[in-house]
Amino acid sequence: MALDPKFASAWARLSLARSMAVGNGASSPELGPASLAAAEQARALAPERPDGFYALGVYYRAVRGDYARGAEVLRQGLERSPDDVDLLRNLGYAEGELGRLEAALTPIRRATSLDPRAWQNYVALAETLTLLRRPREAREAVDRGLALSPTNLTLIESRVRTHLQEGDLAAARAFLDRLPEGVDPTELVAAFAYWNDAWVLDDARRDLLLRLTPAAFGGNRGEWAHALASEEWQRGHLEEARRYAEEARKSFAEAAAKTPDDPAPHEGLGAALALLGRDEEAVREGECAVALVPVEKLPNDWSGSALKYLAYIHTRLGHQEEAIDVLEKMLKHPYRITRAWLRIDPNFAPLRGNPRFEKLAAESP
Repeated sequence: MALDPKFASAWARLSLARSMAVGNGASSPELGPASLAAAEQARALAPERPDGFYALGVYYRAVRGDYARGAEVLRQGLERSPDDVDLLRNLGYAEGELGRLEAALTPIRRATSLDPRAWQNYVALAETLTLLRRPREAREAVDRGLALSPTNLTLIESRVRTHLQEGDLAAARAFLDRLPEGVDPTELVAAFAYWNDAWVLDDARRDLLLRLTPAAFGGNRGEWAHALASEEWQRGHLEEARRYAEEARKSFAEAAAKTPDDPAPHEGLGAALALLGRDEEAVREGECAVALVPVEKLPNDWSGSALKYLAYIHTRLGHQEEAIDVLEKMLKHPYRITRAWLRIDPNFAPLRGNPRFEKLAAESP
């Protein structure tokens, strides 16, 4: 842009980079306004081009969390460029974020048909089908994406989740055993640990998890400490789990104070407090996260995650009936965890043997 400040596409790409940095957890307060300024500059320079609409739509989605406004902007772009794949795919994401997952499939499938060589389209399709608990269809989409980008971690995670949704841990691990060269072991382990799914990994990879530093988690000490605390808890090493949980508590408490309307730090803080045995505080944080993204209004990935973490909290505290109440609610709405998943996830192992839990995990959807 220093060479050509009127290059609209460059302004759009700059805005996208800034928005995605915010969406991935960057805390720099200037990134959001800078992203908006770049998107508006792209629109001003080329008001009919799709790039500016794409950048502005992603800004509203990733930075502001205003999914309705994001969808509106993306539709405006599609009125001018109805075959733009980026606009179609991101409209699908916006529809999913608004809880309209079936509606999300239409623009995503169109994007896929228009550009079957773009692995990003298969990521969007697989993620949407996974939230709809349609693992076989999701696996078909993932496999098409992996044929184009075989070391893509997002697609690898999605493929594993399709097996977990079917309760098939052996198939998930067999797939992980066949990963191609080029998949970074540290990035792989951190990716699964970030979602509290490191239990799907083999023993060597889980041992690697305990040797990782915060750098593997983008410098996020809370996510790092909670991942290690969860691993130690699952191994029955309670003293080590509490040590890491205290580290996670400090980091998440600081993050929650800075961004009180973001459910993620409240989820992590509640889970850490539960490992420390601080019942009332843990439940309060978990319920705060759920209240910030009420599933009745927005049945999407974020509201499902908040319910999952509240179930973790009750489970870790030994509140079996309360945990099952939350899981029953979670299963009524779109999310990746299925009844079959519950049967194999060690995060819910303390609930096994409870008649209500056994019935919940055994029922057909």
